[in-house]
Amino acid sequence: MPDNDARAEQRPESPEVAARTVLFTILSLVAFVGLSILGARIYYDWEVHGPVNVPPTTFAKPRLQIDDAADLAKFEKEQQAQIDGYAWVDRSQDIIRIPVDRAMAIVVAKGAGAYGPIEAPAAAANGGATKQP
Repeated sequence: MPDNDARAEQRPESPEVAARTVLFTILSLVAFVGLSILGARIYYDWEVHGPVNVPPTTFAKPRLQIDDAADLAKFEKEQQAQIDGYAWVDRSQDIIRIPVDRAMAIVVAKGAGAYGPIEAPAAAANGGATKQP
């Protein structure tokens, strides 16, 4: 008899599907979803009175700029004045802003050494000589 038990355990499972169980599960799921939607609709009709959406209100346009063209012209004029003018950046350290055209002319005049080390202001004023303590 031990052979019969071993054979019974080794038999492959039947390829049949329990159609009733699968069909019952699918129908139960569909019924549950349908009843849930119906219950939500009944609750909504019972609790919500009146329109849900509120019509949008119109706001006045923001007045950030009254005259765009004049503001742009003023801004460009200020920018051009900074590019073309002289001004102090740091008076205590004798740093000034010079026009871009003048700065480019200075770089061109230096030639190949334009990107070399910058001379200290005191050394440049003394002809390149430095003070020894």
